[in-house]
Amino acid sequence: MAGDFAGAITEFDNAIQIDPNYIKAYNNRGMAKDALKDEAGAIADYTKAIELNPQYQFGYYNRGNAESNLRNYTSAITDYDKAIELNPQDAAAYLNRGNAKDRLKDYTAAIADYSKAIELQPRYATAYTERGSAMYCLGKFNEAIADFNKAIELDPQYQEAFNDRGASKIWL
Repeated sequence: MAGDFAGAITEFDNAIQIDPNYIKAYNNRGMAKDALKDEAGAIADYTKAIELNPQYQFGYYNRGNAESNLRNYTSAITDYDKAIELNPQDAAAYLNRGNAKDRLKDYTAAIADYSKAIELQPRYATAYTERGSAMYCLGKFNEAIADFNKAIELDPQYQEAFNDRGASKIWL
């Protein structure tokens, strides 16, 4: 793993010691803890950043990611909802909320989020692949293949898109 995350945490601790209301330091320390698989510590830091500024979109987004890592998908969706409310143009928030809905097997809702991510960022190969996977789960193999084709067009080295397209072709 690249990066000195423990060293970074020490620096964020120093920044917080100087200013206990420094939102970015809590958010960044949370990301470093996330990288070290300390999801509970990360969530605590993101929550503190949100407490300091309830309009801090990154806090909700990052806490949603940490909740997803813990498989707390309902909590993650709530955080992504708030992140999207604060920044409706955040394609990654739609993608990640779609992933959480997908894990809950709410494929139709996941597809809606992936479609919104694609609307906001038409060259988002990952969003096409994720939407294709959700289509696959609904038995919509032709639609899935179309999405995998688009993902491969955008990123010709995207292994997952090739693999999932092959699986879809098996079921045609």
